Amino acid sequence: MTGKNMKLTTPQDVLTARDSMEYYAQQHISIGRGNATVTTNDQRQIRADVLVGYSAPNTPADDKTAKTDKPAADGTSPMENGSGKLEKVNAFGHVWVRTQTETVTGDRGVYVPDTGIARIVGNVHITRGANQIQGAAAIINMHTGLATMSELPGGRVSGVVVPANADTSDRK
Repeated sequence: MTGKNMKLTTPQDVLTARDSMEYYAQQHISIGRGNATVTTNDQRQIRADVLVGYSAPNTPADDKTAKTDKPAADGTSPMENGSGKLEKVNAFGHVWVRTQTETVTGDRGVYVPDTGIARIVGNVHITRGANQIQGAAAIINMHTGLATMSELPGGRVSGVVVPANADTSDRK
């Protein structure tokens, strides 16, 4: 599907895309291309050039073992009534994650909504206010806002940390 303001809504998240949106019902995969964004109910976001979302299979509340690879005969959406919950999102190209306190950017990433954990790799930058650090990979807990930066063996994490009181006007 192509057009403007494309949106796929699940009970917990909203996936939007600028260029195109694909949904493969049998594989439970949705793909957003072009400034694709997943926004959680608590307004945390992960954005990338391409986002690939993997949804839980539709399972009736009273029968967890029912086969659900076929579309519903009554024409209902596979994303209705609590089904279609996002289990994982893969992000490719210009990945951007926003928590309550930080912005993290990188080349690729994986986000697991149930745990709230996002892992971003490749040319990673974490910005919190005026503070910035760079490294090869970061793990972000989107529930707590805590991010941990790591580097490849033999590499370094680098950055700029600004003191809480950065006003130098009273220094002599």
